[in-house]
Amino acid sequence: MLAGCISNGNEVLAAEVLGADFAYMGTRLIATTESMANDGYKEMLINSKVDDILYTDAISGVNANFLVPSMQAAGLDPANLQPAGEYDANRSRREAKSWKDIWSAGQGVTSVNQISSLKDTIDELKREYKQAIDVTAAKR
Repeated sequence: MLAGCISNGNEVLAAEVLGADFAYMGTRLIATTESMANDGYKEMLINSKVDDILYTDAISGVNANFLVPSMQAAGLDPANLQPAGEYDANRSRREAKSWKDIWSAGQGVTSVNQISSLKDTIDELKREYKQAIDVTAAKR
């Protein structure tokens, strides 16, 4: 399985060529109508760019990518986050909660440009995948 910044059919094919049996896609699928993420999260994904992603352990005690605008909306200053130190299960008692109020996204956020149904997203991925195969075959 290969994960990380996989957002389109070309990247799924690349994962396969590299020997992966599965390509894991996260951020792109958050912005589907079937996703249980709230609409503010989905809209933030659409409006975000790579510079809006911060990799830190300061939010949950576990390293992850978080959306800077969601940190700011929760009253945090991304430039002045306190180091996590040891893992603290009581972090969840904070008013702003990781993954609920402070949202996560990967570098593939730049591929999220609309909210669409899961079916439409998968159909688009299939088209892109097939097109990538056709382009690759034409180069041989």
